[in-house]
Amino acid sequence: AIVHGVGKSPGPCRVAIRSRREGDELYLEVENDLPPGGAPGPRGDREGVGVHNTRARLAQLYGDRGRLELELRPEGIAITRVILPFRELDGARNVHRR
Repeated sequence: AIVHGVGKSPGPCRVAIRSRREGDELYLEVENDLPPGGAPGPRGDREGVGVHNTRARLAQLYGDRGRLELELRPEGIAITRVILPFRELDGARNVHRR
């Protein structure tokens, strides 16, 4: 989001980070403004080596339950979404916060 999105913009930009649980999945999202003309990858496509490597790593770790989605909206906003299986840590419900 910083390097490929707002880092190439000549003016102020916005980055939003969100997470949520939906059933047995954890969604991690980064939303950012795109620079004028979008953010194509190094070969003119929109998915560079980092995206391909991240998808491969998610598949290795989680099979078809780990996914990376890219959404480019016409209004100049990019959303990168990582979806993972949600797992609760053993004893996490018994942790006391100070």
